[in-house]
Amino acid sequence: MQAGKRPRLVIVMAEREYHTDQTLPAFAKRNLADRFQIRLLFANPEDRDDIPGLECLADADLVLLSVRRRVLPTAQMERVRAYIASGRPLVGIRTACHAFCLRKEEPPAGHDQWPDFDRKILGCFYHDHYGNKLAATIQVVDGAIHNPILSGVRRRTFPARGSLYRCAPLNSSARLLLVGRVPGQADAEPVAWTNVSPAGGRVFYTSLGHPGDFQIPEFVQLLRNGIYWAAGLPVPTTTAGTVTITAGE
Repeated sequence: MQAGKRPRLVIVMAEREYHTDQTLPAFAKRNLADRFQIRLLFANPEDRDDIPGLECLADADLVLLSVRRRVLPTAQMERVRAYIASGRPLVGIRTACHAFCLRKEEPPAGHDQWPDFDRKILGCFYHDHYGNKLAATIQVVDGAIHNPILSGVRRRTFPARGSLYRCAPLNSSARLLLVGRVPGQADAEPVAWTNVSPAGGRVFYTSLGHPGDFQIPEFVQLLRNGIYWAAGLPVPTTTAGTVTITAGE
């Protein structure tokens, strides 16, 4: 990236459960547009395993990933792999921990999957989630409050609006920021953390990202800060703006 230029942020959206094709563009316009050049990529509405435009990853400075169970044409998957292998930073939310793998079936001919993306890149082990009706409480972990990604996160505990993901255990390279609990659960689940990719790139991931989470100031602050941190930029001292969408939750 040339000095003085705004970093090129590519936001990749290919999931149907959480409406991030609406929440993330609105979030980015409100909280990132003054500091980043933003490119939005969406799945082909006629082919769920096609994400046109991924060639722009070659020039991206940062990628924000919101993808769920897509197996991409080989050339597209190679672009994703090449980006991460370059050591450039990655931010993932919600379904990014199972972005490029199917449950049991094999990918169609000419398509590839990346079943260990969660372990190798994000630094976790995704294995389903707790029930949708179990209300999760999110908490800042002891010792993490001074991490710049948590700057401006005013409450040490706050509610989540979606189901709590099972992502434990984390890799030893991960640094935990938030955990979550549901009623009757003895152990906490990791909810937000940083990691280092095998190529040395900064990685920030959070399993939050339900449409209702974008109305929670603590989540929006966390996501905005995590993007700045991943890009190697100073975290702003301002308060991030929440987002409301009209789609059903």
